[in-house]
Amino acid sequence: MSNANANAFVEAIESARTAAYDDGAALVARAVTEWLAEFRPTAGTVLLAALATQGITAYSGDDFGMSYVIPLDPATPGPDVRNHLHLSIGDRNPSVEHVPAAHTGWTAFLYDEDGSPVGAPVFTSGDGTTPVDCAADSGAAARALAAFLANPTR
Repeated sequence: MSNANANAFVEAIESARTAAYDDGAALVARAVTEWLAEFRPTAGTVLLAALATQGITAYSGDDFGMSYVIPLDPATPGPDVRNHLHLSIGDRNPSVEHVPAAHTGWTAFLYDEDGSPVGAPVFTSGDGTTPVDCAADSGAAARALAAFLANPTR
């Protein structure tokens, strides 16, 4: 093989490698775009769905994605929940915005009108470190909170 042929061969290989890389990069970019465009559940959305099956409406407990609040009086408007007796439930992770596979348990407390916790947790699960099945845990939390709301003890 002549030097010119060898150089042409190397250029052809490099060109093919670059094209393959560009195709691969385009494929990855498309996959990431599709992944970001699709709805991805969070531990919080799994909990909200479980609460809804029990007829419970929850509101964002803060502006940071840390918890949800549930009024003891369902007539309480969402923005005013924290000014009344309410439950607050949060992931022990401590965010509700992570993927369900990272869920480590729920903790719910009763709070008074001043925002102080009242008594022991109404519900707690997980250890805050080890992931637990988010759907099953959220269902258990929703059932426990529904039972509490049906007969709140203070």
